[in-house]
Amino acid sequence: MLVRFLYILLVLSIALPVQAASPYGRFHALVIGNENYRHLKTLNTPIEDAEAVAELLQDQYGFDVELLPDATWKQTMRAISGLRVTANQESDNLLIYYAGHGYLNKKTGVEYWQPVDAERDNDIYWIPTSRITSMLKEIRAKHVLVVADSCYSGSLLTRDSGAKLPDGSGLDELLRRMQERRSRTALTSGGEEPVWDAGGGNHSVFAKAFLDALRENRKILDGYTIFDRIRRPVALNAPQTPQYGDIRMTGHEWGDFLLVPKELQNIEIPDFVASLAGFATRDNSRQNKEPQQGDPFIDPTTGMELVYIPKGCFQMGQTVEGKQQIIAEAGQETYDSYYEDELPRHKVCVDGFWMGKYEMTQGQWKQIMGKNPAKFKKGDKYPVEQVSWEDVQKFIGELNKRAGKKYRLPTEAEWEYAARAGTTTVRHWGNDISCDKAMYDNYSETDNCAEYVRKRGFQNGSTAPVGKYPENDFHLHDMLGNVWEWCADWYDEKYYAECKKHGVTNNPVGPSSGSDRVIRGGSWSNDPRLVRSANRLRNTPGYRYFSLGFRLALPDQ
Repeated sequence: MLVRFLYILLVLSIALPVQAASPYGRFHALVIGNENYRHLKTLNTPIEDAEAVAELLQDQYGFDVELLPDATWKQTMRAISGLRVTANQESDNLLIYYAGHGYLNKKTGVEYWQPVDAERDNDIYWIPTSRITSMLKEIRAKHVLVVADSCYSGSLLTRDSGAKLPDGSGLDELLRRMQERRSRTALTSGGEEPVWDAGGGNHSVFAKAFLDALRENRKILDGYTIFDRIRRPVALNAPQTPQYGDIRMTGHEWGDFLLVPKELQNIEIPDFVASLAGFATRDNSRQNKEPQQGDPFIDPTTGMELVYIPKGCFQMGQTVEGKQQIIAEAGQETYDSYYEDELPRHKVCVDGFWMGKYEMTQGQWKQIMGKNPAKFKKGDKYPVEQVSWEDVQKFIGELNKRAGKKYRLPTEAEWEYAARAGTTTVRHWGNDISCDKAMYDNYSETDNCAEYVRKRGFQNGSTAPVGKYPENDFHLHDMLGNVWEWCADWYDEKYYAECKKHGVTNNPVGPSSGSDRVIRGGSWSNDPRLVRSANRLRNTPGYRYFSLGFRLALPDQ
């Protein structure tokens, strides 16, 4: 066996093409597209996807590419093992692209890539992704990016790969650190979920978005920017959400993979900034003194995504016209008094802050608290529910201790400002109500949105994974529907009247005491009258329910 390996080593070393010296090092790629399975379902696009990726990497980015269409177990393992020889320099860059069947054993948590000779219900020719990651430890290349277009591929990841920079650091320093530090990252077509093998013309939805992002680019791209460019077109066109992060236990050092067009590969490192494509911000609260609307920030402790909400003023509460419209929509005049705590409408101004892009998920809760309190334990991407206001405070305390931040619940004013996102209508998308805009009216199979929910692949009488409904203009998902969200404030039905009477407009925080805390947004089980930007409800701080969750805010500092 040793003699055979040395022979392969010699042959490969003789055959390897020599790339011209570059400040970025050499670029290598292994591209696998498995389509014509012998014992499993034939797929539609992997070979065409793989061929297009291989051609693009070679022609536009100067990669030395090994293409494996319909690879067997033996061919795959031999190719990955050979990377120890191919990418054997400390300055090398290696991209592994895999398109084909994936499988997740939900009992053991083990994910597999399935070569074309894989047999159903027999994992002898399945390749655990843990084996792939262990082989990555033996590859000397400084930067490795695995791009996986397969079901359940998100199990490769641990957390966001974003790097931390000291105050005042600019993009030149960011790029330099990405280049200097070792990285082992993965870009996946979805999380721990099935993904589509179609939807992008001749390609999968993910492959099309990936190819489009690379084809249209003429500057330097880091891995996170690629992810940022493709996640929206994928999520809008298929029931899957791309993921990006570092690969488990492979020696990741907070660097990142850089894709450099051939014409830029001789640019010296001091000139990096002139070639930037506009990196997706890892920590805008540190890089920019004045964050801009929609700037992203990802908490490395939990992977929680936040976006920046700019300071501004708005009219808080419901208009009389809006009140009458909702009463008519509900079809019951007896609910007239139900809306009095939303009046009078009054001016409120808030400072800029960061807001959770999604409701807090079960996976993020488990990372901090260990146990999952949710009734609907369907996966890490579902919102955590059955958490009381007091439970949330314990979560925040532990998270802040680990992350070194000052996360908190949003105030009621911040919540409505973020939910409206500059609109004055009943809901952020308009005055109408529609099953494709939010998860609501889904308590039973006969509710108004029940059939639509089933067609989307979700269950009746339950939540949906976060981010599956359209975002508002502040890039926030599920501000209306899915689960109610706790706010920081005590509830007072006369709070608005007091604010207007005393001219309280700047960063109001609600009464100083009370018996109930505010909840906002409505949930999967509610009818339209509760799924509105102005709607206010309350519960005792110790109350738990399976339609009640939260999202976090972070002050701008």
